[in-house]
Amino acid sequence: MKKLIVLISFLICCVLPLGVLAEKQPTKSDGMSFQFFINPIASPDEAHIELFLTNEGDKTLEFEAPTSQWYDFTLTDKKDKIVYEYSKGRFFLQAIQRLVLKPDETKIWIENVVLPSGQSLKPGEYKVNAQFKATTLNGESIKGYHTLTDEAVMVVPPENPIIRNVKVNIEEGSMLVSGKARPTTGKLYYVVEDGHQEWVTETKIKLDSVHPDWGDFSFKLNLPEDNNIDSLPFILYIYEKDVKGNIIHPYPKLLN
Repeated sequence: MKKLIVLISFLICCVLPLGVLAEKQPTKSDGMSFQFFINPIASPDEAHIELFLTNEGDKTLEFEAPTSQWYDFTLTDKKDKIVYEYSKGRFFLQAIQRLVLKPDETKIWIENVVLPSGQSLKPGEYKVNAQFKATTLNGESIKGYHTLTDEAVMVVPPENPIIRNVKVNIEEGSMLVSGKARPTTGKLYYVVEDGHQEWVTETKIKLDSVHPDWGDFSFKLNLPEDNNIDSLPFILYIYEKDVKGNIIHPYPKLLN
């Protein structure tokens, strides 16, 4: 698993936000402490932005926003051109909204990045800038809190040469994962994690195809009963290993 983490980091933080890597200090005021940060996840087929709001203090926090829009974010390319803006074309309820977080509680939002044309993002590097839209915290103005914004780099990789068309369907309480593959070694593996904890250890996938021919694969994925899939971002990593056991051709897939 350490090899996987090193490889993903080498791919210019495809899944790890800059705020996390820099260990950004939480905002603190009068015993209150919270963090707002983002985590982009991209594969050749799809891209997601995870947004986290964590109460790291010992007091219950009540955030208030003037509309139902709690956040906004943009994606810009290397030419600083905005290629996607979350709020553009969306309508939000024009009424005061409140969000309460108990100590150590985290609120997670997950948004798909879908271009107006319906096409996927082109391979390359994008800058993600996000803003938390709350205006008050526990009845006081929230202005001046530096963690109301976060920035991260997302790299959309080119088409994976040995894995494609990965889909996840829920069937009778379990997940059925399917796709196409043509691993050069004839073997694939997968793990499931949430960015901090590994929920499914490395497991081998059975394949009938032989490189260079594409073949179908499928397997059932059963997460432990004590997981909290409604609030944690579970990520499936499918990958191949070279003859030395190094992880190559990783393919991330968000399960939520």
